[in-house]
Amino acid sequence: MRRTILALISTLLTCTTLAAVPPMSEGTLQKYATAVVVGTVVSVHATEERRNEHWADELYEITVAVETVENGVGVQRGLPVIAHGWRTLERPVGWAGPVGIYAIEDAKIGVKLRLYLVDYKGTMNVISPNGLVLLDPPASK
Repeated sequence: MRRTILALISTLLTCTTLAAVPPMSEGTLQKYATAVVVGTVVSVHATEERRNEHWADELYEITVAVETVENGVGVQRGLPVIAHGWRTLERPVGWAGPVGIYAIEDAKIGVKLRLYLVDYKGTMNVISPNGLVLLDPPASK
């Protein structure tokens, strides 16, 4: 019995479980954002990154013409900002981890959006999972 309990405790202590990050509140997004901007998408570059046969992500580089700076450092009204983000394309069966940025695939040229960004080593990254908000959503599919 003692061995079973020790084995169970050992398993619980050594196993890590990744879960999808829940959406953040407006206040939390504001708190963690280096910059919050509103603008229109002028270009989108997406590339697939495949780690193995069951693991693939789509990496995005979205250029936005900044119309309004609601908060922030490193961004300026009238100048473009390049925002980086990702989403999952493929995961192993049973995966329950992070999925990337919600609605990033809908950030098309001409779409107006609000971005909650974090400057990480000079790169502006969209806060995961809901730091990209479509203000001008595309027509329903």
